[in-house]
Amino acid sequence: MMNALLFISSFVLYLVSMAPSITVGDSGEFCAAGVILGLPHSPGYPLYCLLAKAFTVLLPWGNLAYRVNLLSAVAAAGSISLLYTALRILEGVEESPAYAIAVLLLAVSPVFWHSAIQAEVFALNTLFAVGILYAFAAKSDYAAVFLFGLGLGNHQTLIFLGPLLLWMYIKNGGLTLRRAATGLAFFAVGFSVYAYLPLRSFKNPALDWGNPETLHNLWRVISRADYGTTALTTGEKIGRTLATQAQQIHRLLSALSVQFTLAGILAGIAGWYLVVRKRAGTYGILFLTWCLIGPGFLLLANMPFDAQTTGILERFYILVIVFWIIPVAWFLREASAHIGRRLFAVAGIIVVALAVYARSPEASWRNYYLAYDYGRNLFRTLAPGSVFFMQGGDDTFYSTAYLQFAEKRRTDVELHDRGGLVFASVYGGDFRGLTRDEKERRCKQVERAYVGLRPVYYSTFDRTILPGISFTPDGVLYCAGKGNDTYAFYSLRSVYTPQYHDYRSRELVPIYPYFAALRPGVDRLSYWGYLYSRWSDVLWISTNMHVELSQEAFRQFNAQSLDAAEKIYRNIIALFPDDTATLINLGVIQERKKNRAAAKNLYSRAIEVNPQVTDAYYNIAVLAWQEGDWGEVVQQLERLQQVSPQDARAQQYLPPARAKLAAQRK
Repeated sequence: MMNALLFISSFVLYLVSMAPSITVGDSGEFCAAGVILGLPHSPGYPLYCLLAKAFTVLLPWGNLAYRVNLLSAVAAAGSISLLYTALRILEGVEESPAYAIAVLLLAVSPVFWHSAIQAEVFALNTLFAVGILYAFAAKSDYAAVFLFGLGLGNHQTLIFLGPLLLWMYIKNGGLTLRRAATGLAFFAVGFSVYAYLPLRSFKNPALDWGNPETLHNLWRVISRADYGTTALTTGEKIGRTLATQAQQIHRLLSALSVQFTLAGILAGIAGWYLVVRKRAGTYGILFLTWCLIGPGFLLLANMPFDAQTTGILERFYILVIVFWIIPVAWFLREASAHIGRRLFAVAGIIVVALAVYARSPEASWRNYYLAYDYGRNLFRTLAPGSVFFMQGGDDTFYSTAYLQFAEKRRTDVELHDRGGLVFASVYGGDFRGLTRDEKERRCKQVERAYVGLRPVYYSTFDRTILPGISFTPDGVLYCAGKGNDTYAFYSLRSVYTPQYHDYRSRELVPIYPYFAALRPGVDRLSYWGYLYSRWSDVLWISTNMHVELSQEAFRQFNAQSLDAAEKIYRNIIALFPDDTATLINLGVIQERKKNRAAAKNLYSRAIEVNPQVTDAYYNIAVLAWQEGDWGEVVQQLERLQQVSPQDARAQQYLPPARAKLAAQRK
């Protein structure tokens, strides 16, 4: 009875707060892949695609993305109900208000709640993890191994439950040859869901990531070779030091406190102490599993400490909090024994209700159309029969993929990602094996051939992406040649009204004001100041603000508007105090204004920030040369030569400067 009640109550909560269509991130891709039975990004997620397809076919109501979203709601609600049952079996109890309250606290935790209301693989991954935990409690080895293999066809972080399975297998009957062979057979049956990838790839669906029709390509997809296999994402990683590892652990504890508050952390610690002391073997392996999926995962990933990475990591905390709620449940059961089951149940329901009330404004995506409208706005921009090249941006890739492949919108438009992975590649069969520079040259060569034949659009911040081709802003895109002002036709219903708390939504929203600043007659500096003040945590904002402001300042400088250029450069320094190029440019302006002392101070400050900046040494030497201070000239040119022995300026001017210094001393 309690199982059904937990499922219904959590499912209703997710249903009323569920996103009506695609959301940011991978949602659009998963929805499109489910509808067309395509292959999304590595490792292909075959099980999710098959189940998503079933939901789009079997459910008679809602748009296609809404039906796929329902898969997450069902999986999340099923996880809550099944976890309650697993806890009861593990402890051998009938019904427990404490366990019910604990799993409801999990159900309303922010990251778990968000996973349940959008098309993502993490709610289904949780269901398999809880299913394995249930099999662990029921001592059903073969069921656990089968679920393990099948679950890996949905998400590979399930691999961190491997030690739990091995321990259970050994404890329940030993690792004999027969049991090992039987277990491998059950695992293989589940893992065989990956056969979907080559079988479906032979049909060449519109989404066909990695084209896994050969064993080599299949392995590249399953092993996530395009992402570095063990890495969460491509890109630079931070160094491994004791300090950074301590920061990773602090990051984990901070995430736990956001989900369950400090009280939840303390309750979990107390719960681990109570049960591990009672049954070290059974509960010790659960604690070890938590250590692997929590601290172990973060230390292995070793991701940098910025807002974007923090946003990426949130979904990977779901299994962490699932296994953390287990000791919390044990602690609550002990607490309920001291204050009475009825009183505890009433207090627990009040706490859960307050959590729902407090978190629903942030967690509910009932009116969330941000990603869907973004894709529609992109299509509103594109002229009939155009070619659309995308340089980065999952929201751009996947919103357009969903709209064209699933909803069959704008089939006249040719879509291409410049990485040659998401859409059909036009860059040649050898493209993925080229170096980064070779890829860029190939892209420019291929894309240039389209210009003049068909309307060509780019999703990029680089308006010089094809040298020699004039690009004009059009909406939130750049058009080769003269574009139209389609911004006025955009739907902005989900842009300025809601306050988004997740990083991915916050990263998408400022696209609109950024490109609005490029429209004719707009005060760009005011727009960019507004952008940075409101979205300073969004990485692309700071990067692009630096580029845009620097280019504008340089234009003013070339136009001999020194005061305007100086004002912009000082704004840049206010935002980026360690920008040596801007410090030097400010120094040049001060030279033009005959403020030699101010110029020298700016050059010296640039050297303090970065002793390798050669222009600063040379510019100070020039100032000293003009003043006849040959000792300073020689000193600065020698320092320049130490930093850059092959610098032509030092080689040319240092000998005559030394001669003048020697003559001055005679």
